Amino acid sequence: MPADFFERGDRGGGGSEGGSDFFVFKFRAEIDGYVELFRRLEPERIFELGMNDGGSTILFAELARPRKLVSIDLEPLAQVRERVERRAAAIGLGDAVRVFGGVDQGDRAELARIADEEFGDEALDLVVDDCAHLYEPARRSFNELFPRLRAGGVYVIEDWRWGHVPLGREETAEWVPEIPLSRLVVEIVLASATVPGLAADLSADGRDVSITRGEAPLSPGAFDVSSLLGTAPPPV
Repeated sequence: MPADFFERGDRGGGGSEGGSDFFVFKFRAEIDGYVELFRRLEPERIFELGMNDGGSTILFAELARPRKLVSIDLEPLAQVRERVERRAAAIGLGDAVRVFGGVDQGDRAELARIADEEFGDEALDLVVDDCAHLYEPARRSFNELFPRLRAGGVYVIEDWRWGHVPLGREETAEWVPEIPLSRLVVEIVLASATVPGLAADLSADGRDVSITRGEAPLSPGAFDVSSLLGTAPPPV
């Protein structure tokens, strides 16, 4: 990792405001996992949901050198956008990195608009959801963007189990959302069993879930993973 990146724990919660370095709010093991994923996948078209202060966006840009990387966040991000665009230009990716603030990941129509304008008919190689960590908005993002992946492309959902209370720590139960993000993971697993070719591979560790897109035809406008838990065929 370049010397001007700092993973979670290096600086106790923040990077340099307005400086040239970026704070990546991920553990080193997570970053190493992305290094390996990028080496294997060689993604050219990336859609990132949730970018905090831009560290992950620039890290992904430097690792992949993509043709297009789109990052969205619910916050307006005016200053972050300026920093990210300045750094992207400095590394020769000024036209490749696009930042959109004030975008709700649960706004499926807006995600579709951005994807259509930025990628056109080209399929995505990688989607990373490190955004709300809530079931409903994450489900809407997945429904819109997973069908836009190419076969063999990867959809990563970060921090999938955060809504579960570890045994012996019941005092933290008030932080658990009404519907944890893990429900979406279960729905994806069940849909993959019901719809052959939906997912070529699904793997999970203690932090992230990675779903590799299969060959099944899926429609971005009509796809709903929650409707595929029985025996009905996917919309095409």
